[in-house]
Amino acid sequence: MKKTLKKKFLKEFYDCIYTVLIEIGGATENMREPFIDYNMDEGCIVYEWRFGHKLGFGGKYRKVKNEVDCYKEDETPERLELIEKINRQLKNIKLVYKEAFK
Repeated sequence: MKKTLKKKFLKEFYDCIYTVLIEIGGATENMREPFIDYNMDEGCIVYEWRFGHKLGFGGKYRKVKNEVDCYKEDETPERLELIEKINRQLKNIKLVYKEAFK
């Protein structure tokens, strides 16, 4: 896959990921572009993005796993259900964009 096409797919992928973080996790729209830019930075050595909101202060997107989680002490049955719901959506998105990760 050409580098420019891969970059386009990755941008779309992270845009879709952030849409899920907004719609289910309560993330704010104004952080969409910084989230996309941060995750597309090949020089980035920190692979998590704290978005908080419905998952509490420790609510994070973890790039390597393509999952969200929160601090153990912030876990509640409702938050664990949200985490499961978000992670299902993230898994489905990665399946759609799997070519961008080859």
